[in-house]
Amino acid sequence: MVIFGISTKQKVESAGEFTCPACTTKTSCGRVVIARYFTLFFIPVLPLGRTRTHRFACRRCGSVYSEAAVGHRPTTIGLNG
Repeated sequence: MVIFGISTKQKVESAGEFTCPACTTKTSCGRVVIARYFTLFFIPVLPLGRTRTHRFACRRCGSVYSEAAVGHRPTTIGLNG
């Protein structure tokens, strides 16, 4: 019996600084990246694609916001759309 499927994993890559509405501190944040993998026996084997979202996660409290909720893109050098 062979068990296969597709799994989705999320990770946060560095994106800059912003003032978090939840913890009200200026802190570093990261852009949420979603990756899909082909799995074999529940082990990710082959990457199927990666999507950079317009959601940002506060590194201090873990809250996640859309770009519209933050009101602007976080300030950083090298943040590409």
